[in-house]
Amino acid sequence: MKKLIISFLVQIVICVSAFCGDYLKMPRRYFEIGVKAPVGISNNAIGVTDLLKKNLVIDLEKLANDLPKDGLIFDMNAAPDFSMNLNLSNGFRFGLKLGIDGYSKVDFSKSLIDFLCKGNELNETLNFDGGVNADIFAHLDLSFGRDINQLHVEFTPSLFVPVAHIETTSATAYLKNAPDGKIEALAQANLMAYTCFNTRPIFDKDCKDLVFENVASGCGFDISASVEQKVLESLIAGAYLRLPIVPGTLGYSTGMNCKVGFEAKSVVALVSKEEDASSFTSEMSDISYGNEPYVINRPMRFGLQCAWRPFGSWCSFNGLLGLGLNEPFSKYGKTTCFLEYDFGCDMLLFHVLGFNLSSNYYNKVFTQQLGLVINLRILEIDVGVSVQGSDFARSFCASGIGAYAAVYIGF
Repeated sequence: MKKLIISFLVQIVICVSAFCGDYLKMPRRYFEIGVKAPVGISNNAIGVTDLLKKNLVIDLEKLANDLPKDGLIFDMNAAPDFSMNLNLSNGFRFGLKLGIDGYSKVDFSKSLIDFLCKGNELNETLNFDGGVNADIFAHLDLSFGRDINQLHVEFTPSLFVPVAHIETTSATAYLKNAPDGKIEALAQANLMAYTCFNTRPIFDKDCKDLVFENVASGCGFDISASVEQKVLESLIAGAYLRLPIVPGTLGYSTGMNCKVGFEAKSVVALVSKEEDASSFTSEMSDISYGNEPYVINRPMRFGLQCAWRPFGSWCSFNGLLGLGLNEPFSKYGKTTCFLEYDFGCDMLLFHVLGFNLSSNYYNKVFTQQLGLVINLRILEIDVGVSVQGSDFARSFCASGIGAYAAVYIGF
């Protein structure tokens, strides 16, 4: 019985190795269906390790001094998807993926944090600024891969729909301490939201009239390509590119002015909870709706990647280094360049139990990630957790957290 089990395991290894070939990302099944859901949230100032202490002491002055000149930044991202993949022994691959990519960023100026941590002089007016930026895309990808001579080439044409683009055209605030102890504060922001649907029913609180009638007409198109080659016996190298072809269009716009005001008689009145010690006001005004289109592409990406397997296919050291452009070819002058990298190690013991450890930088977020793989061939479960942050050093202090879970079934 023991010999039979060992023989069966050996046959599985030989079978899997036969159709895997030498690829940067080796497939584990001939055919599979899977779902994956990664999500993360982070900041660049305060870490979980700063808070999980028996005696919590926060040095506000040090916090303000250590904060970078960009100010306080919060990042949120999510990218759930559903996929189907076919991997044949002759190197042919076909894949289909349906997913959503969402990323948002909220930032506060350093002067605001300086005030909160250090205070200000009497009768001194402090001015702050900040901003909000968010993008949501839905996408449908078809990928085709083939071995050509010594190369493995893959092409992925993608149809994407921009769901929303949100930004602040201006965001300001001021705070003043009067000589009589009175505190005045006012924050306001001009917010623009470009969407693939009319938002008027939402603000009119009549969501039954919410329709997505012009979504298809706003579809965009881009194409991704990658090429891989075996450089050494244990080293696979490759390059990748995602090139925008046709931009997507958001057909509706909503503008508004948001104001939040606060007044207090004095700090003493607040602490003693005097009646009418403070007042708070909020207002959303100048709401306007339009059909002015907003044209946008998904980020352009290009770079190099490799996989080094000095001990065999069960252990892979992976590397990726590239550049990207947010809103490439933007007619609004909003194109920005960013760096991305991913370095890690994947281990899959007996093609059943796996671990992965990686450090990466995507969407301007640094992530240190640990994952676990349980692969029973017909069923695979991947789970992982990460600590992350908008600042590299702070990402190790868990100034943000993330997680993912994936399930694949096939044969």
